[in-house]
Amino acid sequence: MVLVKLNYVGESNESLLGDQIFFRPWKFDVVVFDMCLLENQLPFFFLEKLFELYPTTCTIRELTFELLKEIWVNWVKEDSREKINSSRVLHFVDFLRKCQQPTEQHLPAKKTSFLSVPTTMELHQSGVKLKCPERNSLLDIRFSNGILEIPRLTIDDSTEILFRNIQAFEQCHHRFENMFVSNYITFISCLVRAPNDVEVLAHNENLKNLLNSDEAVSNLFYKLQQENYFNTNGFLTGI
Repeated sequence: MVLVKLNYVGESNESLLGDQIFFRPWKFDVVVFDMCLLENQLPFFFLEKLFELYPTTCTIRELTFELLKEIWVNWVKEDSREKINSSRVLHFVDFLRKCQQPTEQHLPAKKTSFLSVPTTMELHQSGVKLKCPERNSLLDIRFSNGILEIPRLTIDDSTEILFRNIQAFEQCHHRFENMFVSNYITFISCLVRAPNDVEVLAHNENLKNLLNSDEAVSNLFYKLQQENYFNTNGFLTGI
């Protein structure tokens, strides 16, 4: 992990492309995916100490941002570069998790004993309007006056890796609070139960599907939701 990060700093594109260890075709993506598996994590402070041995003006926070943005450009937003405090980052998966956090808590007005979320098609047929707002966080979902605002989520081949590792991290370390991504997965999986739900979200630009079919997206969220723990007092409960 450290070697690929050090090779990434201060090298020209020509020299990087000539590196047959880390920069063979698609090798970079494979290495970054491996770096972000929960079982492969090293403490961030340990990587910082190793990085201090390498003469560069780039910080490990900045380099981590650049590396992860290469793969998950729609998840690792530009404002994450400065807002993330490296002293509070546990490891790479935690860094990814901190790139997307809700700015609001949507708690219910009163305690509810049963949560029932209609599908996207059911919402559409009942007259709810879908809107795609420009917001920094994908988790900033709002509902007001019959309009459901969902920032656009891009689904591609790397989405499952991203969600599964953050989901596993939250299940292990944030089981009863701050399970932002797990709650987000639950919310989206309730909306997306069939290919026609994906079609409606894509038509309204709430979702960008780069997989081979709408069914592939609905199947992805069905699998993600299996055994997914979510907090009934989570930030989207009120929605």
